[in-house]
Amino acid sequence: MIGMKQIKNGLSATDIIFTSKYDLHLSENTKIQPAKKFIPQYFLDMPTNFIKSEENKRGKNRTAKTCPSFVDVLNEGYVVPAPCDIWLSADGKGEWHWETAKPFDFIDIVEHSHDQLLNYMPNTNIKHIFKINSLWDIITPKGWSIRQMPMFYHFNPHWYVSYGIIDTDKYHELNPQILYISKRDEIFISQGEPLCYIVPFKRESLNMKMEEYSLHEQRLKKSKFDMLGKFNGSFKRNRNKWKKR
Repeated sequence: MIGMKQIKNGLSATDIIFTSKYDLHLSENTKIQPAKKFIPQYFLDMPTNFIKSEENKRGKNRTAKTCPSFVDVLNEGYVVPAPCDIWLSADGKGEWHWETAKPFDFIDIVEHSHDQLLNYMPNTNIKHIFKINSLWDIITPKGWSIRQMPMFYHFNPHWYVSYGIIDTDKYHELNPQILYISKRDEIFISQGEPLCYIVPFKRESLNMKMEEYSLHEQRLKKSKFDMLGKFNGSFKRNRNKWKKR
């Protein structure tokens, strides 16, 4: 595996480097991959339009599949998969246990004790906080950080990884915190199951301003015309056929 010093010396201004002392990059099941490979199946199966009623078949509405926000969120950044099968148990009163598949006994899972956070949170449904130690190291150029984000729109009722920011140009360890919210006394995470998103961003500040709408009205109208003035989906694919008629 490439040494940390060597990686830093070879880092360009456009690189984000993922490296694991456990060589997790060697397997498709364990390596970090682009987020577009983990889009939920229900979203992939979703039609682009739906019909309001049988009586009004021409009244088509667009689904979330055509919304730029949804598409961008589900394609942004990278996803960290579970390195192996993981079994977790927590009773909500402080008793907790964990186990991994035997060849992965090098993986260390610890807790954030209730005294660190949970005892101070009102009305929380979090029963316990587990942390997977040092799965990956992430290296970004100077001035760049990463957001560790839960798997939005995956709707896991048993656990999710907490939101966090790491200045990966200075501190490189990734230690995903698993928030145990299940009503069950034990849960199972399969190898390759997505744990969290990794989204890099440049640390820059913007100047906040409040201004009259009229100052920007023309620009906002132009943006809407440019974005929404064309057919999408099947209409877009058949546009050239219509032009020939």
